[in-house]
Amino acid sequence: MLDFRKFSDADIPLLKKYSEKIDTLCYEYKPSYAAIWNDAEDIHIAEGGYGLYLRHDRSGSFLFPFSDEPEKAIKELIESEGNICLTSIPDGYMKFIPSSFTISRKRDLDDYIYSSHKLITLEGKKLSAKRNHIHQFEKTYDYSFCPLRKEDFDECLNIDKDWEKVQDASMLESIEEERKGIENCFNCWDDFEFSGAIIRIDGKAVAFTIGEKISNELAIIHFEKCDTSFLGIYAAINQHYISTHFENVKWINRQEDIGLEGLRRAKESYHPDMMGEKWMARNES
Repeated sequence: MLDFRKFSDADIPLLKKYSEKIDTLCYEYKPSYAAIWNDAEDIHIAEGGYGLYLRHDRSGSFLFPFSDEPEKAIKELIESEGNICLTSIPDGYMKFIPSSFTISRKRDLDDYIYSSHKLITLEGKKLSAKRNHIHQFEKTYDYSFCPLRKEDFDECLNIDKDWEKVQDASMLESIEEERKGIENCFNCWDDFEFSGAIIRIDGKAVAFTIGEKISNELAIIHFEKCDTSFLGIYAAINQHYISTHFENVKWINRQEDIGLEGLRRAKESYHPDMMGEKWMARNES
């Protein structure tokens, strides 16, 4: 039987070691995912004979095994846990799923992936509105862009609290989970290649973003919070941060839209170069 335990920061080196076994742009398979979303997903971890396993206790689902022998790893997981649900399976790993599994895909979980060149230059007619928003922002406000430092963490949490005040009350639970994710990100800041940017207008912090360089192929945007009373602020911080931190990174993963209409429109408005399709597989008898 696999011996699952609650994920902790002490497991980060182990996860970094095993994460190299899955070649994907999907963010759930990068070590920082478990460190950030541990509380929201109630993540448990186990090392077996054929790989490393992550279980979301909140939903009872598993990520695809981190393994050099995925077929054997899936078999080991079934022998230990019985009926299982594998979630967020990267498209390239579906070939390892046994034919007895029921397969489905939820569009809400697909990652939005863009070339850094596109997000920096905003070239072409399709992105002209983004250029206009940035121009309007720069012309209207007395602003400053600064790299995010540890001494800015409290200000970022205050921005997040102000952002929460204008959100729908039905989103309170997910907002609280996200805030805990931001706090976890700050708590393990030195364990990963996290970086960020903060915007101040008239000296007050009004926006921040946090990302992570995974490799020269990939960077992930983990969080982005802005006071939307300042027109064009989201476009401004997005373009500035990527141009100053990820100019030499090929792809930028801005994660999923979780089915939220407004978030989907925002992500689609940048016209992703590709979607990181993710699947679900169950072996219920």
